[in-house]
Amino acid sequence: MAARLKENDVQMATMESTGSSYWKPLYTIFEQEGILAMVVNAGHMKSVPGRKTDVKDAEWTVKLL
Repeated sequence: MAARLKENDVQMATMESTGSSYWKPLYTIFEQEGILAMVVNAGHMKSVPGRKTDVKDAEWTVKLL
């Protein structure tokens, strides 16, 4: 994933945090590859406009970034 992001000149990414630590290995890889990653609080994501879906959540985090 990090290689694909770099191929597309992505310099920053957001990830929604989860109740567990699934995001930590990906965050570490991004950090090692020089991609600035921001972990956002899932509790704050409840204000996503419209019907909540994973795709809309992802679009919303990009818009906020």
